[in-house]
Amino acid sequence: MESDQQIIANLRHSVMGMAMLMSGLKDFAVQILRAASEGRPLNDEALNEIKAICVTNLKNSSTTGIPIEEEAKLFGQSIQGLENMIESAISTSRQI
Repeated sequence: MESDQQIIANLRHSVMGMAMLMSGLKDFAVQILRAASEGRPLNDEALNEIKAICVTNLKNSSTTGIPIEEEAKLFGQSIQGLENMIESAISTSRQI
């Protein structure tokens, strides 16, 4: 059975990961809206460029209050999750 401190640490890790994903998805939405308002095309090339910008922005963010090993793992998971979610959104948009 997990200790209370381990449960709290797991919850903190999950919440921080979700916050990072939400930040990345917000960035993706902002980048798409910015491109659309500027009249730029949103073709596959443009969407992949926007995805790359969002991943880079997430990589350049930071967390505080957790060990560096945990932060590295969290960033890796969040970046992978963000890439998967953006790919899914792009794929779904092609079906519309």
